[in-house]
Amino acid sequence: MTNLTPNEIDVLNGIAYHEMSRSNGATPDDISDTGTYCWVDDFSATLTGAQVKGVLSSLVQKNLIMVHDERNDDNTVDFTPEGFAAFQANDRGE
Repeated sequence: MTNLTPNEIDVLNGIAYHEMSRSNGATPDDISDTGTYCWVDDFSATLTGAQVKGVLSSLVQKNLIMVHDERNDDNTVDFTPEGFAAFQANDRGE
């Protein structure tokens, strides 16, 4: 399992519980319940948007998430299977 920082765990939970995800903010039971718009200001209550962007970059490098360029302001973010497992291992039940 990949070692995660507290900020990475925070953002993974922010993505998983995002109100615009397929699970509509509820606990995702399956990777297919995840995926949302990449709105960085919504992914953490404690980090700035710039800090979240840095964490997202780290999560991409660790192959835990994928950010999809939709060629507009509403890019999307999805978990990889490894990322969903990492979220489940660190689920804070938000």
